[in-house]
Amino acid sequence: MAIEHKKFTIALCGFSESEEKSLGRAFQLSEVRPRHYIPWSQGQDRPDICVLNEDIAAGVQDWTALRNTLPGAIFPVMRVGITNKTSHLFDGTVNVFFKRPVLANRILKALDDLVADFYHFSPETDISDTMSAQVVAAQVEQPAPALAASAKRILVVDDSESVRKMMEVRLGMAGFAVDFAETGEEALTKARDYQYDLIFLDVMLPGISGYEVSRTLKKKLRVKAPVVMLTGKTSRFDKLRGTLASADVYLTKPLTIDQLNATLQRYLK
Repeated sequence: MAIEHKKFTIALCGFSESEEKSLGRAFQLSEVRPRHYIPWSQGQDRPDICVLNEDIAAGVQDWTALRNTLPGAIFPVMRVGITNKTSHLFDGTVNVFFKRPVLANRILKALDDLVADFYHFSPETDISDTMSAQVVAAQVEQPAPALAASAKRILVVDDSESVRKMMEVRLGMAGFAVDFAETGEEALTKARDYQYDLIFLDVMLPGISGYEVSRTLKKKLRVKAPVVMLTGKTSRFDKLRGTLASADVYLTKPLTIDQLNATLQRYLK
């Protein structure tokens, strides 16, 4: 089945010209993704999302002016700032806070989550941290089979609830025992306590990065299990970093089911 693609217009409020260009480059990266984000401009229908700079007064002022020109229009707001400020200006409006820095992969993930929750648009069936956990749960109907005593054990290290849920379902249905860690520190603790046959490791983690976790697993803990790095980073430099961190393979998200099955076949069959 082909994955549905849809465009969402983004109104930017209170951002400098340089930041608008940075956000524009992030939006360009979404052109080949199911959710394609494009800047909204005056004269168009209401924007699908408003992203405002909460660190300066102009952000709220621009948002207020936008609402005044579109009375009755309903759309969510993403508040970008250094600290999360509470304001009655957003009462009755669906809004989320995005903590700086504004990096392309982070802002796209946050927009994807907002689109999934507000517009219920989540076309992916692959393993992606852009899916909401509720959408993943709704797609899963078949219970995992009972595990054999000899089932091979896999560790999944990812701070995305949707990724953990989807991996739990896919790996459980394939007959594997699965443990989870949300941080690199937790992953290292589990790797010391248990012996795993395969480790899926996200690069972007709270605290120490996946690269550091991989180096520690291989060089200090002498873990023999293959380490599969999962990330949204696709540059040659990032892949080289994964190799230098002793990862056995470097896969980019969204991870297709075929890629997952091929990886399991390669290392566990």
